[in-house]
Amino acid sequence: MTQQAIIKIESTLDGEKLYNEYSGGYVFKNNAHNIAYTDLSGNAVTKTAIEANEEKMLLHRVGAFNGDMLFDRLTDTVTRYDAFSLTQGFLVHTYEYNVETNNSDVVISLKYGLIDGKNENEIVATQKITVNLGEKS
Repeated sequence: MTQQAIIKIESTLDGEKLYNEYSGGYVFKNNAHNIAYTDLSGNAVTKTAIEANEEKMLLHRVGAFNGDMLFDRLTDTVTRYDAFSLTQGFLVHTYEYNVETNNSDVVISLKYGLIDGKNENEIVATQKITVNLGEKS
């Protein structure tokens, strides 16, 4: 059964820090943490789903921003990201990935690099996704 959750996302992208907080849903199913929320930024609406297990995380976005990103320490992945009618391909290299759980939170931490197909300059990013469920019985 899906639980209501507060999802807090702390990010850095090429040195720029971002913080967002969303209301969403959470369910632990088939040994994976499944998180869903809607990002409302002005007139831009993006639905986001995250499926994370101990080895890897899939981020799926549909709406103003479209794309799938797979974060897996064992292999680099290629992704295509669409935003505001622009499409960009990236190679995703996951440097660090960790999932921790306690009685009230799920915390997913990752550090990754993005390299576009036009140059060899890597954009380094981090994310800390905290899913606050409240105290579990």
